[in-house]
Amino acid sequence: SIHFFSSITFVGQDRIKDVERSLMWLRGWVPSSHVKKEVELLQTNNNTATAESPFKVTLYKEPTFYKPFALVSFTFFVGHFGGMSTLQTYAVSIYGSIKSPLPPLQATAIGGFIQFAGSLFCVLVLPFVGRRLLAISCTLLTAALLMVLVAVDEGWAAMLCLLGSVFLINTCSKVIPWVLIGEVFTSDVRSVASGMVTCLGYFLGFVVNYSWLWCLDVFGLRAMLVSYAAVSLLGTIVYYFMLPETEGRTLEEVQAHFRGELDLTDVNYCRHRRKADQPDGEVNAAYSPDV
Repeated sequence: SIHFFSSITFVGQDRIKDVERSLMWLRGWVPSSHVKKEVELLQTNNNTATAESPFKVTLYKEPTFYKPFALVSFTFFVGHFGGMSTLQTYAVSIYGSIKSPLPPLQATAIGGFIQFAGSLFCVLVLPFVGRRLLAISCTLLTAALLMVLVAVDEGWAAMLCLLGSVFLINTCSKVIPWVLIGEVFTSDVRSVASGMVTCLGYFLGFVVNYSWLWCLDVFGLRAMLVSYAAVSLLGTIVYYFMLPETEGRTLEEVQAHFRGELDLTDVNYCRHRRKADQPDGEVNAAYSPDV
């Protein structure tokens, strides 16, 4: 459910009735008795967390902090240094440089709609394909399209390759970091960790945008596009070996992965994701699959 209306938010505010209503809705408008155990578990976890000191340095020395922090930071790096920022900020001049058959302003406007379409596509397919498959395939295809763009250099093919890479970048790199922020950090460090990694992400965006014109003068557009392709390919490799599949997994399982107790990058393990009919609570039978 939406964060501001989620059971975790409500239990932190001691709004138990709202916790019940949120879970009842999430499980398919089931009776309150069906989510009683979940409510009690959320209360227990919240009481345990609040009973401890609000800030402990030791929490930030644990692999459950620095590993997911490094992972999310890397996703921001791949996005910004893979062209996410500059292909949007300097789109008009880039379309002009590749001699787009459409006027640069018109091509940029089309690119804006494609960015939205990419983000929407990510939201729609993410629950079905998971984080790993989406991230690996999108970064690999982005690298391929950018290299084709460098090869064809200009014209219709170049414009279509650029628009295709924009779609893929917004399908993956624009959304995945924000998804992971809400899934890989424990409640003990989430507020600080999410703030730190978000600050880092925006800083990386500032760096690539600020340095673009200088890099363009020194290296040229083709070299910059090659570097974006290389970063995307690097992202593909790192995602394959390091990105856990968090879709259908509990926070406890995700944390176990970062502690080395589970391997959520294992293909066979990831195939057995928890489905909608396998939550901790009970689901209304009317909302359960027919299988």
